[in-house]
Amino acid sequence: LGADGKRYVFPNESTYFSWYSDFSSVVTVPQSELESYPLGANVTMRPGTKLVKITTDPKVYAVLPDGVLTWLPDEATALALYGEGWASRVVDVADAFFTNYTISATNVSADAYPAGSLVKFGGDDVYYIDADGMARLIADDAAFSANRFQFGNVVDSTLTMPTAGETVTGNEDGLSDTSQGAGGMIGTGSGLTVGLSSMTPGS
Repeated sequence: LGADGKRYVFPNESTYFSWYSDFSSVVTVPQSELESYPLGANVTMRPGTKLVKITTDPKVYAVLPDGVLTWLPDEATALALYGEGWASRVVDVADAFFTNYTISATNVSADAYPAGSLVKFGGDDVYYIDADGMARLIADDAAFSANRFQFGNVVDSTLTMPTAGETVTGNEDGLSDTSQGAGGMIGTGSGLTVGLSSMTPGS
């Protein structure tokens, strides 16, 4: 359920677990209540968690905020950023759901992590890479948990840390909003409104 009061659909298990570590926050409601929330769109993979591809195309993409995909141009780039186990981060997205994403005109660079990545640069501190390429220190475990980050998505890097940005000290909607970048299935309607004529009998 998004902040806009709409319901957003997880198209598969891998997408759900990119945002949540378990089902402990799931609330069961009556069908009638669920249907009372307007349909939003499909949730997309959380930025910085997995690399995605479709079964009919060998291209591998990193997921940026707002459901944007940026192409990893070669294996050397993947190795430089994610190490020998980079392929274990790749998940298949069904062709039908690939249209939920938009494709960036730029490619991933071997010397800069995509926005949304969680990275350690030779120490214990974890940094969030923002849209400007800056490394935002995550202040402590409380700030890490408040944004529902998962340590399994943190990359140990040998690259030079980029310019430091503002520290993440608590929950930020821009980091933890599950509905960001959702696409497809948009139930916005046509804008048509209907009203009864004043001549219509009250019965």
